[in-house]
Amino acid sequence: MNEFLAVAVLLGFLLLFAGSWVAVCLLISRIGGWSGLAECYPAAGAPTGRVFRMQSASFGAGNYSGCLTITASPAGLHFSVIAPFRAGHRPIFLPTSAIRRPRVRKFLWNKWVEFETGETRLVKIKLGRKIFEAHRPLQESELREG
Repeated sequence: MNEFLAVAVLLGFLLLFAGSWVAVCLLISRIGGWSGLAECYPAAGAPTGRVFRMQSASFGAGNYSGCLTITASPAGLHFSVIAPFRAGHRPIFLPTSAIRRPRVRKFLWNKWVEFETGETRLVKIKLGRKIFEAHRPLQESELREG
């Protein structure tokens, strides 16, 4: 009987942990705006371009530290989340036309590009300058650091 109880407690814990994990991933996707962008800009097919693995970016209030694969090409930016964090995060392809008002931002020695995107709800995205410039070079007016 004690073995049955131990197995039941272990299974209950694993189910609770997995459920909590998925719930948190879904919540981050909703709060940050990823899920809305995935509806507006679903990725179709395999991306082409320069691939950056284990990257960080933020989508609105959602921060993705080291769990993104970003593919940059002149056509746009492709975002996907690595497997353990993928719940609620379908891949996104942002075409160049959807990227608005990019600006270089700087804090201490870190530089990143911040831009807006989205159709019904604007989402502010921040990602590394090197990644953005693999997509397209920044214009003089975009280089003013703020």
